[in-house]
Amino acid sequence: MKIYKSTLIVCLIFALSYCASQVKTVKTIQTSEGISQYEKILRGNTLEQGVGFPGLITVYDTPKEMYELLGTPREDMELPFTYFYDTGAFSITFVCEFNRKDMNFRIDQIHLDADPQKLILTAKGIVLGDTKADIINAYGNHFETFTDGIAYLDDGIGFLLDDDDLVSKIVVYRIRKPEIPKWLEPQKYDGEMNSQEFMQMQMNVPSDWIKSGVNTECLIDFEPSDQTALLMASYAIEEQNFTFDGFVQLEVALFVEENLIPEKDRWLEPDVLKIFNANRGFIAQSVINEGARRSYMLILEKERYPQQNFENYYYSFSLDIDQDTLNISIEPDEAEISLVSAIFRSIHLDGSLLPYLEQNAITTAQSDAILITLQNIIDACVFKQLDELCEYVSYKSIPAPMDPSNENDLELAESYLRQINDFFQGKSYKALSLLTYDEEYTWFGLEIMNCNNEKAIFGFVQHGQEYLLGDID
Repeated sequence: MKIYKSTLIVCLIFALSYCASQVKTVKTIQTSEGISQYEKILRGNTLEQGVGFPGLITVYDTPKEMYELLGTPREDMELPFTYFYDTGAFSITFVCEFNRKDMNFRIDQIHLDADPQKLILTAKGIVLGDTKADIINAYGNHFETFTDGIAYLDDGIGFLLDDDDLVSKIVVYRIRKPEIPKWLEPQKYDGEMNSQEFMQMQMNVPSDWIKSGVNTECLIDFEPSDQTALLMASYAIEEQNFTFDGFVQLEVALFVEENLIPEKDRWLEPDVLKIFNANRGFIAQSVINEGARRSYMLILEKERYPQQNFENYYYSFSLDIDQDTLNISIEPDEAEISLVSAIFRSIHLDGSLLPYLEQNAITTAQSDAILITLQNIIDACVFKQLDELCEYVSYKSIPAPMDPSNENDLELAESYLRQINDFFQGKSYKALSLLTYDEEYTWFGLEIMNCNNEKAIFGFVQHGQEYLLGDID
């Protein structure tokens, strides 16, 4: 799925870039010095991947802000929401899209189409006319190749190349990350909340809500006195052949009539999961009871190690609120959004989450890079990101990253994930030594001690400018 989405992104970028190159004449605002307004503002500034021009105009700003800063662009009726600035010393194009979340248009891509004087450089020094080799030296080998160029999907930058492998266009775009709904963002809530502790977790509940129904060890309900809402929290413990994905499917099948959250945004990213101290998470929004209630759902996975024994907990939270309309296209009002946010963002699951380096006794030249790689591996394991983990893991006999589209590689990555999480258990660790030994390739053995004073050697091999994990002893 990750590869599929990324391919769509770059295909869209390159398609738009091609269309944008077919220009027409236009009248553009000139400054008193006879220089186009956009040129005066942007010339000599850095074009940063995934951002644009920091402090000036970026892929997160609106067309209104673009107009106010750069002046009136040229438009082409055949290319809606695409704006051309091409009467100065360089040509630049802004591609916009409608953002449903804030009901506004946003800049999505910035194209540097022409720059004969090389007035615009990327943050890593690339200009139009540079070679493919220059790009790789600056940005690394983690690019995707396409018919007419290469792109660094996770960095938010792509380069179109001509027949001589020279840069003919630079495209900076907004990095496609799942967006969380407003009710999961920080919101101001003026009501009084009480902190509740139960089921190895904490959660804030409106002070005038009371426990209702039958409360058990693994299920609890709260509701206001007028019963216009219902908050439910429950959990289950993983058993054999009972996975978190299966738990999510079951909860959705039972309680979600139609998930109104876009599919790409339903699984939570690590930065959001850290709020809840959870390993994985899923969200849903729906309308239930024949349109009488709006329902919000948050499902979380939490690994724990009581007495050093692994247990996996699945939490489910739902908040159902009466609607004053049967029209599900009408968005919830600010009062409702702030209430849902105040409750859900207060959820914190007990137990450690992210291991961290407590002490480093190594001073070799390679140790810093290897320890950074190890932390990236740990992060991927904690948040169950097998695709990410494959980027840092190699077969012992072949120093190259594993392929996340290969089932055998994914199976091996999953075995590493379980081994690594069980070794670190979400707690601190120490780096004791770094050994070097030569086989067909030079290997680096990183000796680690976990919080239980157990030791393991993580074997790394160099691959280009990076290090890959090959084995664990």
